[in-house]
Amino acid sequence: MFDLHAYLFIFLCWVIFLVCFNIFGKRLFHPVSLFTLLWASLLTSERILKFTLLDELEMLSVDTYMVVFFTVLFFSLGGLLSKFLFVETKDEIQVQNLTDRYPYLKNFGGTWISLFLLIGLIGLPLYIKSILSIQQQSANENFLVAIRSELIYGEMDIGPTKYLVAFSVVSLGLAFFLNSIFPTKKHRILFFIALSIALVYNLLYTGRTSIFLVLSVLLGVRSFFIRKNPVRTLFKLVLVFVLLFSILGILYEKGGSTDEEAGLNFSTTTEFAGLYLVGPIHGLNHYVVKEEKSDFSGEHTLNFFLRLGESIGLSRVNKTADIVESYVFMPYPTNVYTAFRVYLRDFGMGYLCLMFFFFGFIHSFIYEKAVRTLNIRHVLYYAFLLFPLLLSFFRDQYMTVFSSWLKIVLYIELFILLVASMPTILTHFQSSKKAND
Repeated sequence: MFDLHAYLFIFLCWVIFLVCFNIFGKRLFHPVSLFTLLWASLLTSERILKFTLLDELEMLSVDTYMVVFFTVLFFSLGGLLSKFLFVETKDEIQVQNLTDRYPYLKNFGGTWISLFLLIGLIGLPLYIKSILSIQQQSANENFLVAIRSELIYGEMDIGPTKYLVAFSVVSLGLAFFLNSIFPTKKHRILFFIALSIALVYNLLYTGRTSIFLVLSVLLGVRSFFIRKNPVRTLFKLVLVFVLLFSILGILYEKGGSTDEEAGLNFSTTTEFAGLYLVGPIHGLNHYVVKEEKSDFSGEHTLNFFLRLGESIGLSRVNKTADIVESYVFMPYPTNVYTAFRVYLRDFGMGYLCLMFFFFGFIHSFIYEKAVRTLNIRHVLYYAFLLFPLLLSFFRDQYMTVFSSWLKIVLYIELFILLVASMPTILTHFQSSKKAND
């Protein structure tokens, strides 16, 4: 059956991408360019997979296409507002000009990053001990599968060392930024140590999305320093993501198994990769077709603020929204519903458009700041925000994990404060030493 409405909406999404791509100076890594390209590509891929690998997929409804179209539109409008409000008084800064611009970062950045990495290394044995404890209490003999099952579906918790997972990725971003500006042997070593630590923390956390956070940070920081062939860089990222996603799927037995033959694993992981790509939008379609009503509770996207209000006696929360959603069948099983559904469930379509208008504005504002200053704060914020943007096809990583963003902001701002305060500390120390002499 020729679904005319499907191709019409796909065409409109590609038009939005091309218009925004040109308005924002043909910069592929501009958040609006990436977001519109992501959803135009996703809808196109859904049509291709519908007639090839996943030929039993149901037809997406007009209402589902409208949800995607208007969300993409309002995200783009938010970016455009940011562009018009942002006073473009400076040209894009060149990397070679940063040595004189950030002398404190060159002199003291490596010292504080080394301290951050030392904290990560000290905490790593404790983290591994907690992981082993969880695995030993599980009935599953597969190490990684046991950990994943207990962390997601069980009641076990890693404990305080889980905060080092995000800390390790922030340390990686800091080390990568420092090495990109001042590419010395010392900074290169710090980067590889940071990368190793972050990979260990996140691999043992057994979530494929946490590995994607590492990739997002690397891509985000790199995009400001490697300006040539952005399409090739993005294409490489997609290949790396698909490869890692497939390998981890086999290790975690989510779309493959280490006990199966390579040929069977390839067939299974290919199908699961396609399903993970387009399954969420079909999951969203399931609830849109059912005309799921908004509950106006805010418990899905505003849970952090509701809990905060409850702790100080300003509000009362009846329950916590489930992190793991129930499965639906379309006819393939899925329990993820894109980033859009939680906003629809809370306050409806208007709330969804308003929030993604706000996200588009924030993304673009931070990006424009980063491009024109190469300030470590804005570059890292842009890099980390690539994670929820690129995973918007899968599930919400903006408001539902708001407390995680607070931790990341805290770690970044702590580093900036420590580096900025070093000259004052040294001056005070030298003054005290002279006074004592």
